[in-house]
Amino acid sequence: MDEFDTPTGDVARDQWGRYVLPDRDGQLRGHTRVTTFITAVDDLYRLEKYHLRMALKGMAHDPGIHAMVAATPLGDRSTLDDLAQQAMDMAGARVRASLGTAMHKFTERYDRGEKDIPVPDMWVPEVKAYIDLVDTLGLVYTNFEEIVVVHDYLTAGTFDRIARITTPLTFQSPTGTVVLSPGDHVMVDLKTGRDMDLLAEKTSVQLALYNHADGVWRGQVYRRAGQWMVEGDYAPLPDVRRDVALIIHLPIRPDQDSEAVAELFAVDTTAGWAGARLCWDVRQWRRQTLGMRVSQAPRPASPQPTEASPRPARSGKASPRPARSGKASPRPARSGKASPQPTEASPQPAEASPRPTEASPRPAEASPRPAEASPQPTEASPRPAEASPQPTEASPRPAMSLRDQVLAATSRDELSQLWQANRHQWTPDLTELGKSRDLR
Repeated sequence: MDEFDTPTGDVARDQWGRYVLPDRDGQLRGHTRVTTFITAVDDLYRLEKYHLRMALKGMAHDPGIHAMVAATPLGDRSTLDDLAQQAMDMAGARVRASLGTAMHKFTERYDRGEKDIPVPDMWVPEVKAYIDLVDTLGLVYTNFEEIVVVHDYLTAGTFDRIARITTPLTFQSPTGTVVLSPGDHVMVDLKTGRDMDLLAEKTSVQLALYNHADGVWRGQVYRRAGQWMVEGDYAPLPDVRRDVALIIHLPIRPDQDSEAVAELFAVDTTAGWAGARLCWDVRQWRRQTLGMRVSQAPRPASPQPTEASPRPARSGKASPRPARSGKASPRPARSGKASPQPTEASPQPAEASPRPTEASPRPAEASPRPAEASPQPTEASPRPAEASPQPTEASPRPAMSLRDQVLAATSRDELSQLWQANRHQWTPDLTELGKSRDLR
C-alpha cells in the first residue's frame, strides 16, 4: 500500500493480490485492483523523486542500513530493494501510510454516526477540520467502503463513500463551471497525501472507474476444501453523477505546530474515463508483446585465415597489405626536410618503402625501387566474403525460458497469464521468484 491508497476490507484474493470475483458470465476470475490498474498511465516522476528522498533520509538516520547498502553488490537487487524499503520506513514512509489509514477509520466512524471516537490528542485537529468541512458543505453519506467492478476492464476497487448533496456546490474548472445540485449523488474519496498535484490526475481515473462501475459486490467469495465458493451477487450501482466526483483533501500535518486543513475538490471523471481506456490499452499491449521482446542473435564464429583465403584488408584502408618481395628496398637519400607521414592515400609505413616527394629526391638508377614491393589496389583485389558471414536460418533465435519470462514480466497480470498458460510445468521456485518481483 502506498501513501495514497484507499484501505480495503477482507476480501478474497488470488496469489497476485487481485480480487477474486465473478465476471460478467459468472465465472470466478482475478480482477486487478483499481489502484494498480491506473498506474499504467500514471506519471510517477514526482512520486519516484519522493521515494528517493525518503530512502536517502532513512539511510542517513540508520548507520546499519548505510553499511549494508555499501556491503551489498549492485547485482543483488532483492536485498537492495529490501534495504531501500527499510530506509524509507526509517524516514517515516510507513508511518505516513499508517496515519492515512487511521484517518480513514476515524472519519468513517464519525460519518457512520459515532460520536465518542477515541482520537489521540495529536490527531484531533485533523479530525475536527474534516468534521467542520463536511458539516459546512452539507454532505450526507449514503454508502461506505463497498467493492465495485468494471467487467470490461476486469478491474475492481473499494470506494470510500457516496454522498448526497444537500446544498448547491459550484466549482470552477479550466473547462467551465461545475454545479452540484441538491439531490445529486457523487463519489467521494478521502486523500491524506500532502501534494494535490500528485493526486488529481490518477484520482480522476480511479473515481471514474468507481462511478462507471457495472455493479456493487454484495456477496462473499471464499475457499472450502480447496475449492472457491460463491455466495451472493452484484447489486446495481446507485445513481451517481458520472461526469464529476469529489476529493476531500486532508493532508497529515508534518508537525504539531502546523495548522490542520481540510479542502473539497471536484475532479472531471469524463476525462478520467478516457484515461481508464488508455490504461486498458496499455496493459493489453504489454500482454501481447510479452513474447516479442528482442533477443540477441548468436554471434557467428569468425573463420581462420588460410592459404586459400587471403587476409582481409584493414578497416578504413583502401588497399591490402602488400606482399614482401625477395629484394630489400633501398633507403632513399636523406634530404634537408623531414619526410611526410603516411596518409590514407599511402597506407604503407614510411620506413618500409616511402613514396618519394619533391623534398625526397628519387634514388639513382643504380638503386631502382622494386615495383613489386608496393602494388596498388585494383578491382582485382576483392574483399573476401567470408570475413563477415551473416546469420542464416541455421542460426535459430533462442527462446525465452519460463524463468526469463517471469523476470521480464512488468505486472501481476502478466505473471498470472504466464501461470495460466504454463501451470503444468510451474514450480514453487517460479512462484517465489514472481513474489520477489514485488509487481503491482
